[in-house]
Amino acid sequence: MRVANRVTQGGAPDERRSGTAMPGAASDQKAGRNQANGRQGGFALVLVLGTLVLIAALALGLAQTSRLEVRRAANMAAAGKARALLDAGVALAVFDADRPLRARRFRPAGPAARVGLGDATLDIRVFEDWGRVDLNRSNPLLLRGLIEAVGEEADNARAIADTVAARRGDTMASRAREDGQPHRPFLSVAELATVPGVTPELLRRLWDEVTVDGGPGRLSVAAAGPLTLASLPNLSAADRAAVIALAGGWAAGGAGGGADSGLAERAAAAGVELDPEGGFPIVGRTLTVRVRASKDGAEALAEAVVVLSDVKSPTPYRVVEWREPPGL
Repeated sequence: MRVANRVTQGGAPDERRSGTAMPGAASDQKAGRNQANGRQGGFALVLVLGTLVLIAALALGLAQTSRLEVRRAANMAAAGKARALLDAGVALAVFDADRPLRARRFRPAGPAARVGLGDATLDIRVFEDWGRVDLNRSNPLLLRGLIEAVGEEADNARAIADTVAARRGDTMASRAREDGQPHRPFLSVAELATVPGVTPELLRRLWDEVTVDGGPGRLSVAAAGPLTLASLPNLSAADRAAVIALAGGWAAGGAGGGADSGLAERAAAAGVELDPEGGFPIVGRTLTVRVRASKDGAEALAEAVVVLSDVKSPTPYRVVEWREPPGL
C-alpha cells in the first residue's frame, strides 16, 4: 500500500514537471497567434491595394497627359493648316482684284465663290471698302438710311447716326451729345458695338455694309451691296432706282456706261460714283476678304482687311487686321 501510494503520489509531481500544457491554455495561445497573423495579413492587403490604386492613378494620369499632348499637337497642326488655307484665299482674292471689275471671279459684295485647293475647299467673298458706308467719312444720312434698311426703327437709326457723327466730330451731325463716347475716328468696325442702341444683332446685320477704311472720294456704286444702294441719300426715288439698275447690270457683266449725264451729275452731287469700274485706284485701296476654309471635316472662318500695293511688287498687299465676323 505504501509503495502504491508513493507511486500514485509521485506520479502527480512527475506529470507537473513534464511541462505538458493544459488543453485550455494551448487553445488560447493558438487563437492569439491566428489573430496576430490576421491583422498582419489585413495590413498587407491594404498596402497592396493602395499601391495598385496609386499605380492605376499614375497610369491614368500619364494616359490623359499623353492624349492631351497628342490632341494639342493635332490642334496646332490643324490650326497651322487652317491659317495657311486662309492666307491662300486672301492671296487669290488680291490677285483677282487686279483684273477689271466686271471680269473678276470674286465680285465685290457678291456671293461667295468656291475654290478647290487640293483636298480643301475655300469659299471666298470680297468687299471693296470704297463701296461700303464709312463710319468715319460717309454722310450721316447714308448711315441712317442703311440702319433703317436692315430693319431698325427710324428713331433709333437717327440716334445712332447722330452719335456716330458726333463722335467723329462731324459738323453735319444734327446734334452733338456728351454721352461718354470718345471723340475720335473709329479704328475698327467692331467699335460700332460701343455706340448706344447698337445691339449684337444689329451689328451682325450691318457688318457687311460698313467699314472704317473707305476711300476719300465718292461711294462706288459698282462695288456697293444692295442694302447700301437702297439707302443712298439726296437722290430722288427715280434716280435711286436708275442707279440700282445700273449697278445690277454691271454686276451681271453688262456693258459699261449707260448713265445719262444728268443722272451722273446728280449722283456725284449726292456723293455717289457711277464709274462701272468702281472709280477707285488699283494701288492704295482697301479690300476685306472673307475666307471659309474646309478640310477633312474641319472648318475655319476669318476676314482679312488688306491694303493693296502694286501687284507686281514683292509684297503686293499688306494685311492690317485679321478678325472673325460676328455670328456668320
